[in-house]
Amino acid sequence: MWQRRLVSLAYQGTAYYGFSVSPSKATIKDTLYDKILTLLPRGSSKADLGFQYSSRTDSGVHALDQKCSFLLPDYFSDQKAMNLINDRLPGDIRIESMVSIDNLFNLRDVILGKDYYYWISFQPRHPFFSNFRWAIPYEFSIISARQYLSLMMGEHDFSRFAKNQKQYKSTFCTLYKGEIRVLENNQWLIQIRGNRFLHHMIRFIVGYLFAWMKSNQPIPDSYEALFSLTCQASSLLAPAEGLYLVKTWLNTESSSEDWYNAPFLTHKDSSFVWWL
Repeated sequence: MWQRRLVSLAYQGTAYYGFSVSPSKATIKDTLYDKILTLLPRGSSKADLGFQYSSRTDSGVHALDQKCSFLLPDYFSDQKAMNLINDRLPGDIRIESMVSIDNLFNLRDVILGKDYYYWISFQPRHPFFSNFRWAIPYEFSIISARQYLSLMMGEHDFSRFAKNQKQYKSTFCTLYKGEIRVLENNQWLIQIRGNRFLHHMIRFIVGYLFAWMKSNQPIPDSYEALFSLTCQASSLLAPAEGLYLVKTWLNTESSSEDWYNAPFLTHKDSSFVWWL
């Protein structure tokens, strides 16, 4: 018999061509597939796993809480299965938790929203941290940055912040919460919570912020007025290495009540970001 499991997956995305499957390059999903298959009966295939996941993160993007669901033989306890898979995974991927759930569970049906963080350093690029943050060797006004981020809150058409808006039936998203934490050593952590995110949406939001700041124009007073700034789209895309999927909110979790108002995680809540 098979039993469906729900896992929280953390990974450093630097060495991978994103989360989802690529025909010729290493991805997080393919790596996880390969290690899980070593536990299954001979003749089992990827199709037997019934694999589900919450987010298709890009190449170089990191995660603290990518939710995934898949089937395993029921003779493995959750703890045993998690330990066996983690022992086989490379050091930059780890299952943080695993619980058994109903076999009819559909992950996409229970996702409420997600928290993404973007880490910025106003210092020269450092070799120890170059894969984990965007280094910008000049400073900007935190007051203007927070004003900009406040314009993003609420429901808007985010088509201008998507890589390819034609792939979506709707480009409307709702952002519930946004904060910019000022960290030690001249760093910012941009924190955004929303019900859904389009491809490259956070990276465009961050890139557009700094395009406005570099223009020396005042931040406008409405979301629509932001698009009066003229510049090439490619110059607006912030690098992938500063982006983190920090929390995937599910309606099956006890912590999901009033989730959109819940405090953002801090460095004390996860050893994965101890350097913050």
